Amino acid sequence: MSGYHISDPHLIRQLLTTLLGKEVSTADSEPVSFSSAAAVGVYRDEQGKAHAACACDLHFAAYASAALTMIPVDAAQDTIQTGTLTDDERANLHELMNVCVGFFNRGNVARIRLAELCDHDALPEDVTALYDGPHKADILAEIDGYGAGRLSLRCG
Repeated sequence: MSGYHISDPHLIRQLLTTLLGKEVSTADSEPVSFSSAAAVGVYRDEQGKAHAACACDLHFAAYASAALTMIPVDAAQDTIQTGTLTDDERANLHELMNVCVGFFNRGNVARIRLAELCDHDALPEDVTALYDGPHKADILAEIDGYGAGRLSLRCG
């Protein structure tokens, strides 16, 4: 078993609030399956081994990416209606996921970093194996002025 763990929910809320510049409230949620996620951030060590993943639904991806760059909520709602992230929203989500490495409390283990942001239908096998890993958190994050979406964090 690796030494990677998921941060306390309070710290996750605090990181999202700081990063997005909007108050974020969090609660337990139903999981976001990797097979239906809008995107999955994959965190790997220097040797390329996947240790953690952060899957998000389309609502979280759209609202968080809009809040990150202060784009009006209408643009996020348009994305949710169309069901597809724009290239700019995907770039914003990549930046967000890059900082979200802070969700994984690593202690005295090797540094991990965001290695890739995958579509649900293009996940490498070593990433899908993380879904049933020993450490899990399923979070509903409501971003003030935008809306709510779900995140599922996994590490093992």
